[in-house]
Parts: sequence; C-alpha cells; structure tokens
Amino acid sequence: MPRSRRVALLLATLAVVAGFVTLAHLRGALSRVVGDEGTYLAMIESVAFDGDLEFGEADRERVSATGEAGRQALILQRAEGVLSYSKPMVFAVLAAPAYQLLGERGVIAFNVGVLLLACYLAGIFLRRLGESERAGWTLLTFVGASVILPYVVYRMSDLMQVALAIAGGVLAVAGAREVAPSAVHGQRLLSSGWAPYAGGVLFGLLGVARYPNFLVPAGVVFALVVAGRWRRAAAVLVATAAVTGAASLAAELATGAVTPYKAERATFNRATGYPQEVKDGIAETGFEVRRATQHLGVKPIFQPVVSAYAAGYFTLGRHTGALIYFPALIALVITALRRPDRLGLALLATAFGGFVFYVVWMPGNYFGGATFIGNRYFLTVYPLCLLALPRLPGKGVLVASWALALVVFGSASASVLRSGEAARHSQSHAFAGIFRALPFESTARNMDGRRDRFWSGDFLRFQDPYARVEEDGWLLTSGRPGSDVEIVSRHPGDRLDFLVRSPSEDVELVVSDWRSRAVYPVRKTETGRGRLVAVETSPPWRRHPFWWVWYEPYDARLLRLSIRAATQTEVELRYLGTTMRGMFDAKVHKADIPQQAAAGGEATLHLRVRNMSHYPWYRDGVVPVGFVYGLTAQGEAAPAVEPSRIPLPHDVVSGDPVDLEAPIRWPDQPGIYQFVFDLQYGDLASFAERTGSPLIAAEVVVERRPLN
Repeated sequence: MPRSRRVALLLATLAVVAGFVTLAHLRGALSRVVGDEGTYLAMIESVAFDGDLEFGEADRERVSATGEAGRQALILQRAEGVLSYSKPMVFAVLAAPAYQLLGERGVIAFNVGVLLLACYLAGIFLRRLGESERAGWTLLTFVGASVILPYVVYRMSDLMQVALAIAGGVLAVAGAREVAPSAVHGQRLLSSGWAPYAGGVLFGLLGVARYPNFLVPAGVVFALVVAGRWRRAAAVLVATAAVTGAASLAAELATGAVTPYKAERATFNRATGYPQEVKDGIAETGFEVRRATQHLGVKPIFQPVVSAYAAGYFTLGRHTGALIYFPALIALVITALRRPDRLGLALLATAFGGFVFYVVWMPGNYFGGATFIGNRYFLTVYPLCLLALPRLPGKGVLVASWALALVVFGSASASVLRSGEAARHSQSHAFAGIFRALPFESTARNMDGRRDRFWSGDFLRFQDPYARVEEDGWLLTSGRPGSDVEIVSRHPGDRLDFLVRSPSEDVELVVSDWRSRAVYPVRKTETGRGRLVAVETSPPWRRHPFWWVWYEPYDARLLRLSIRAATQTEVELRYLGTTMRGMFDAKVHKADIPQQAAAGGEATLHLRVRNMSHYPWYRDGVVPVGFVYGLTAQGEAAPAVEPSRIPLPHDVVSGDPVDLEAPIRWPDQPGIYQFVFDLQYGDLASFAERTGSPLIAAEVVVERRPLN
C-alpha cells in the first residue's frame, strides 16, 4: 500500500476513535453506574476480592459503601440454597484480573483489549480476500460505522460477546475458503488444524454468556456443512459443546444454577432495603415466585401483530433500527449478495434467522431491554455479515455506508449537546436530527431515561427531555422542541381531552401526529382551573396487546406537543383521555337531607352514592374526584354558605357505592335555602356544569332557634 494511502487510512481510524470518544461522553462520568453495570461490577469485585460469586456480607458492605452515583440495585438469584448474582459468570471471571490491576477502569481496558484482538483476527481474514488498503477500510467500516464502539465504555458483557463472535467466527470460517499461497501474514494461523477448535471454544463462552447467542455457532456449523466442510463443522461443534458443558457445570457449582435466567430472582436495593428481611446479614427474601425473566422455549410466542411491528422497528425504529445503528450493513450485505458463494449465503441466512428469532420468540424485548444503545442483541449476529463476504466491498458501497454513518453520528452528537446534563443517559443520542424523524419504539417494556405514567386509565410514555414530567401532569416551555408522548388507550374514538393551564395570553398548543397537525389557543387562567382542550387525533398508528395486558389489544398514538408564544412561557398540561365523557354518571341511594333546620346549628348528613360511570373515581391523581355542597338563599345569587369540598374516603371503582358523611353548619339568618350537593371532577367541572343540574338539589327551611 502506498504511504499516502496508509496515512489516509490511519487518519480515518483516528477520526473514528475521536468521534467515538466525543459521543461516548453521553454516558457521563464513570462513577455513574447504568442498569446491569451494577450487577456485573459487583460480580467482578466478588471474584476479585472473595474468589466466589456468592452474595455475602462482604458483598453487601461493598455495595452499601458506594456513593450516591454508584450502583443502587443488584440482580440476585437463589438456587440450591446459594444466594448469588443472577448474571452469567463468564464476563466477571475473565474481567476480574483487569479489575485487580486497574480498578473499574480495568473493565474498560478489558473491553478494549478483547475488541483489539478480535479486530486483529478480522483484519487477517479480510486481507485474505483482497489487498490491504481495501481490507483496512472494510474493517474500519465494520467497526466504526456501527454501534460497536460505544459499548466499550459500558462495563457489561456486550462488548466481550461481540468480540467472541468476531474472533470465534474468523477462526472457524476463514480456513474454509481457498486463498492464494502468498496471501498475507497470519494466514497460517487461520488455516491451521486447531483454528476451528479454538473458534468452538470461543463460541462456547459466547453461548453461556447469553443463550440466544448459540444462534451464531449454529449458523457457522450450518454454513460449513453447506459448503461441504464437514470435518471443520464437526470440530467447531465438538469444541463448542465441550466448553458449554464445562462452563455450565462451573456455573452450577459456583451459583447453584446452570443458567441465571432460570433461577429464582430478586433485586437487592440498598436504597429501599428490598429484599427486606436479612438473615445473617444477607438478603434472603423477596424472590419471584415465577422463575426469573427468561421463558424461551421451542414454541414461539405467537403474537403475529406484535412481531410485525417489531420487525419494522428492528429495521428503522428510533432506538433499535439496524440501518441506523449498523450503517456498515449496506456495504456488507450488498457485497455478500453480489456473486455469493454457498458459505456466504448460509451465513447471511443465519443472520436473517437471528432477526426472525428475536422478533418472533422475543417480540417485546428483541432489542435487549433498558440501558442499551441500538439493538444490543443483534451485536453478536452482526459479525456473521462480515464472515459472509466472498470478496472485499467496492468503494461505492463503502462510501454509502459512511455517508449514512456520518449523518447518524452528526445527529447523535447534536442531540447529546442539545439535551445537556439534564438528560444524560443512554438514549441522549435519540432526541434530535434523524432520530426524531424515525418512528417511536413500538413494543418496548422499558428504556433508559423513561418516564412512564398511568393517567386517567391510560398509559403514557415520555421519551425525551423536552417535557418536565411531574406526578400529575407535565410542563412545556415555548421555544423548546416539541415533546413526544406515546399514549396507549383501549377507549374508542380519536378524541383525547387535555386540561391546559397557562399564565399568559396569546399562547397556543400545537399538536401533531403521523398524519395531521392542529393548533389550539390557550387562554390565560387566573385560578387553578384551566381550559379543556379536545384534541382530534389521527387514527391510531398501531393496535396490539402490550406488555401489561397480553390478551387485550390497545390503541397506540404518538403525539408531539409544543407551545407557541411571543415570550417564553411555561404551560401545564394534564391528560384526561376520554374520562370526561363518561365520568358524570352516578346514582344517589341515600340522602337524609332535612326539610327544616335550626339557624346556626350543625348537622351531619349521611349519603350513599353509586359510581355508575365506566371509570373509577380516584381520591387522588391527575384529576381527583370529590363532592361539594353549598347553600344559597332563595332569590339570592351569592351563596350563603361557601361551597365545601368533601374528599372521597377511598377510590371507588365502576359500579360500587360510597358512603359519605357531610358535616353541615346551617346559616345564621333564617330563610328558605337551596341545598346543592354535587360531584366535582377536580377543579375542572361538576355535574351542574356538565349535565345542567347538580347531583342533589333540595329546599331547606332554616328557622330561628328558640330563645331557650
């Protein structure tokens, strides 16, 4: 390779690394522990300091001693009487020596080391397919134009898994293709008789790190058989099985369970003390009755509609889209499909099979759960596309991959800078640019940074930092980007009600969805009562069962709400859904309203009212339901006794009655008074305002008290 081209490739590599360092800043300080990092770090410390994986008193003290920014919760398991960490042990055992040398930074050093070793082997493999310059650009594209690099700074097993998949795949597959005798330095390494066995060893470690990873060695063995390399396939299979058996036995001896995903699980949280009881200084209770989180079987989870949505989001979803997080697929797949060989086609088929497996067997969690970047489960399948190359990609497809990668990287960087410290978590990259134009996640149970609420009987998810979400509502500020809100409801119709409160005049609420955009004026409110805004939405963009109720389909809408005003204004919103339309339906069973009362006297009225609406009456919440009563003298407009509120003694579900005791003080002035008792929906509306008449209206004659 000419010197100028080597320099260009080196500069490009340095630029990729510099870009990664910039974007990796989104994860914040290393003292901040994210998701599974807490459990993995505690496991590594347990191996490094105690030489075991059991959760004992020393482990509890270490966790309790960490700072506020440190790990808060650990995933534990209990099996065969052993209390231990409920994550696969491979990463902890392999990373423990680096931790002993460098502390927590040693885990990142371990990630860098395994990735460099995997890239070294991948570079030899690619150099066998063509000249060194194109091989270098292909390797740089594979790593840099993908989501691999950000995982270096996450102290979890994901980077190790992709490195095992790369290295194991290269050792198993490279020798199955014929190359020229004068190929490259390192050819003897990949062509040796022990290479497939070494690949199988790495595949065994890969599989026990996460059982679905066995798709990778299964696909490699299948491809070798298709290519007629039976002996090589057998070597990979035997070595994979041997290491899997040995690692599984070691896991059972160390933790009491072959796999942590099948043992009884619990979360130890040093903030809440859960599991609450302690035996000999060790948390012992609070374990799930059902077994852990993995319920995979041979039979798939048959949810075709959910799988169809998951398939679309697998490709183009805001948080999981393969084309967005793996732009290098453009170069790899196009090249592998152009005059392919049998080995390459079989490997591509396996990669596609991995996609099918995740969206069919795991349609609600095909991306890897919370605290991920892109699709973390696809990371280990991704190297199969590199191994499928029968030749090196051309310049055109490499340029196309980098063009998309630069757009994605630019958007991610702008999003991180724009969201700032207030929204520093693993999804900070998805708040601006190209990501905001992509569809919102469809079937996710959770994602880092989530703010979920159940308001007015519906599910709302806020996934960006542009709304300040509080307990009962949220605040939007003019001049900021619109806030995306996913609203999941089972109620028919395309109209949703919002309570909007504004301190300023000339404020507009802008609401847009996948098909339409509407502007609603919001008047200034002097009191706590706001304007009821009925938003006409487009038909739901998807409908299927969600994770909290698998048997009933729900409508899902994604609305973008923003505030438009001449000056900076903060507006409060509360979501009412469709409850306003059916809330005011009640039946009075008992009301001992007297016909006569003594002036200035006191009494307690006993009432029984039944909730005949389709919605619960909540004592507290977004818009609490209560009752109000008042007394007005006949012929007068102003009330003689100011209306008094009576809170519900408890929540009242649809169809149930509620008994109330209303303390009354009668007016001092004798006369005929109108007694009004009404249902009050927060500070928004009452029966009288919604239906034209109060719940109870009766005349009471207030008489002068006898002198004696």
